[in-house]
Amino acid sequence: METKEETKLNINDADDKQYTICCSHSSVGFIKYSSAFIISLGILTFSFIMIGMHPTSDNTIYFSLISAIMTLFINPPNINNS
Repeated sequence: METKEETKLNINDADDKQYTICCSHSSVGFIKYSSAFIISLGILTFSFIMIGMHPTSDNTIYFSLISAIMTLFINPPNINNS
């Protein structure tokens, strides 16, 4: 059986692989991050547009989407005990 450290190394090794498409070389980690960023940006844009178009209606679902997307990209705070 693999230990947790070996599993983390194997996952990191998978992100270090590169795709070769036509004339470009792209890492798997970059493709995963950029696709998540683009989809998240689209959802955020849609939510802001819907809130702007219907300011008097119940927009709680759009605010929930915005806060869920923001938690993906904002790191939790770290407390350093010095």
